[in-house]
Amino acid sequence: MEYRNTDNSSLKDYFQFTIEIDDVEVNSEFKLNVYPESYWDGLEIGSNNSLLVEEGTSVRITNYDLKVIHGQMAPEDIKYIIQSEPKHGYLEIDPPSFSTIDTNQPVLPLSVNTFSQAAIDEGRLHYVQSMSNQTTDSFIFDVTNGISSLSGLVFHFLIIPKDIYIETRPVHVTEGEEAFLSLDNIHVLTSYYEDKIADFLLVSAPLHGSLVATDSRKNVSIFTVAQLKGRQIKVKYCHGFIKNIPSLSMKCFLCVRERSFISYLISVA
Repeated sequence: MEYRNTDNSSLKDYFQFTIEIDDVEVNSEFKLNVYPESYWDGLEIGSNNSLLVEEGTSVRITNYDLKVIHGQMAPEDIKYIIQSEPKHGYLEIDPPSFSTIDTNQPVLPLSVNTFSQAAIDEGRLHYVQSMSNQTTDSFIFDVTNGISSLSGLVFHFLIIPKDIYIETRPVHVTEGEEAFLSLDNIHVLTSYYEDKIADFLLVSAPLHGSLVATDSRKNVSIFTVAQLKGRQIKVKYCHGFIKNIPSLSMKCFLCVRERSFISYLISVA
């Protein structure tokens, strides 16, 4: 026996049947889902954009960030299956608005490894960043509508760290002479901030020397990454009257474009 659909306008069909065994009779119904030919078309990635999240916080994943579409299928029929979970956080999903959960009890988000496009469209999917000193995270997933699928897709998170981590190296200066201060001496380890440092503000000047701009020959209390790259800042060392101090030292704050002064102290000796 086979079923042949003759009405292309309907996506549902059914037939009723009766089972008789001796004096016992059972009536039942058999339901059919009718998929038009276009259902066999492949899934399409509408969006898969990296998402910014601040360290220790959560962020909503919207359909602007992640969306898989099919022209004939409803979002709830497009399923995401997590193959590799985030390493520095986790995904969670809010219960749907029509949930039968007791509203007198606190409703907590649920940790998930599968969800639908509808959950994303409704703004119920979140990523919770839970580990410090990290700059990126991701998860690997497949998407299916039960007929076609996409495999091995990756969604990326860019984590905005709370702190800027700096590596400093000494500047070696012969007494009475000068040496260039460069990015070899002040290196930003936090990748997110590498191209966002605006200024270095001197808050503790060298005891036995000074910072000098090579173009004006004037002492400076603030300098930029561009000046360090262009070798436009020199450390000038002059012998002082205090004995047993083998080198000059200074301290400065970083100023980044997105925030005011970052309270991360660096030193160069």
